[in-house]
Amino acid sequence: MGLLTKEFGLNFGEAALAGGPLGELVQWSDLMSSLHVMGHDVALSWSPDRLAEVMLPQGHNEDTCRPARVFDIVFTDIIGLEQIRQLHGSLYQYRCILRVLDVYGTDPQFNHPLFNPEKQGTWGGKGLNPAQFFTHFPHSTDNSFLGFVVNNKITNSDDKQESNKKIALLYGKRPSVLNGRNKLKYIDLINEHFNETHATMYVNVMNKKGMEMYESIPSYVVNHRNLEQVEFRRLLRQSWVYVGLGFPVEGPAALEAIASGVVYLNPQFRVPRPVADKKPTKRLLASQNPYAENRIGEPHVYTVDMRNLTQVEDVLIKIKNRPRPKPFVTHEFTFLGFLERIHSYLEHQDFCTDTWQESIISGNIWKKKVRQWPPLSVLQVEISDKGESCTSACSRKKMVCERSLFKEINNEETFNSIWKHCENIKQVFPLKEVENYRRKLNYGKPEAPCHAPSMSPSMCYTQTDSLLFSCACTPPTDTQRICPCRKYDDQIALCVGCY
Repeated sequence: MGLLTKEFGLNFGEAALAGGPLGELVQWSDLMSSLHVMGHDVALSWSPDRLAEVMLPQGHNEDTCRPARVFDIVFTDIIGLEQIRQLHGSLYQYRCILRVLDVYGTDPQFNHPLFNPEKQGTWGGKGLNPAQFFTHFPHSTDNSFLGFVVNNKITNSDDKQESNKKIALLYGKRPSVLNGRNKLKYIDLINEHFNETHATMYVNVMNKKGMEMYESIPSYVVNHRNLEQVEFRRLLRQSWVYVGLGFPVEGPAALEAIASGVVYLNPQFRVPRPVADKKPTKRLLASQNPYAENRIGEPHVYTVDMRNLTQVEDVLIKIKNRPRPKPFVTHEFTFLGFLERIHSYLEHQDFCTDTWQESIISGNIWKKKVRQWPPLSVLQVEISDKGESCTSACSRKKMVCERSLFKEINNEETFNSIWKHCENIKQVFPLKEVENYRRKLNYGKPEAPCHAPSMSPSMCYTQTDSLLFSCACTPPTDTQRICPCRKYDDQIALCVGCY
């Protein structure tokens, strides 16, 4: 758990008690609990010294003359990845058994060592299989969706929802989330429609008299500061609406509110914005929580433009005139859904394509053959519109793009079966493209050659570098992509019949 390492200065543990990010810690705790419940032997590391203690090579493999691995699978994060590299000198020995917790995900072109535009940053350029990055939300099937568990079980310590007051609870950990154009007018309007407005924002600013300064928090807001989880759940269940303020994006609290029967007001972004600064993805967000908007929706979620007060007021009136929605959690964020994914990944994901196995009984050694998962039988080939990504093309057909199946359609036979006019086929060689790509970095926004397999009016393209197979990659405006799609049921990350 590199995020807890004090040497890197992130201070996740201490910051969690002072309005810092909690999503990463929630995911780690759910992962550790699930692995333990499933009967696996789990060793934890939270510092370089502890990592050296549990992960230094112990002996050698007689067949390969290489240091023996200590673990079957290593879950880590980006900071932990760097610690492992420093400990071993490289990631070579553990590369194929790494699983990297990565909140916002990593696009294949950023993961590629040659095409990562953030050369000096911590993120990107790792050269792993993109499916080895485990995300918070199922926003891209280039990566693996790990998620977290949303608890909707009501305990005796939780107050009942029944209340004579209609309370609005602001979603934000620090007063700085109130800064911005028209936000105070937005909150003023909400306060007019509800009996009380509450917040749980950490304040650590003192004036000359030693009194807390609440910065931009309006005087009518009842601020409870940081609350313990039980107290926060009690306050949440007493509330009628959970008011998003645009930040943090893609956090777990919105789903926790919906699981408590609270309506979530989800701010819409007029101009889609990047998920975070210098993160290895080009994904843009249309709202604070796209999953809540697209996968849940009304009456649990209302996506609003905070600057359009007329629209906001119409929505508030609609919420007040409707019965309170029942607590709701999508299956993939339940404990059972989380366990299904963990089990499927442990059982089927295998990135060690050149490993050897030995029979304990006979002593025979053979090269391990990795099975295709998901199976080829789930493949449905679709053609994108011009300039459209495979993520979007599959979504239009109510399916998802399955990155692991690109290799099955990256050939001339596929082109001939779906399009009869493919007279010229060009193989995309990234090494030939990289110098031109780097020159363009200085004055523009070049695209990595990640759109193949694809076709333009004059040429068809196949990919030669499997690291650049990408669902999210947007092709040139005259190019259509060949997309491996599959159906899903109540688990976006898993195909129908695969768990």
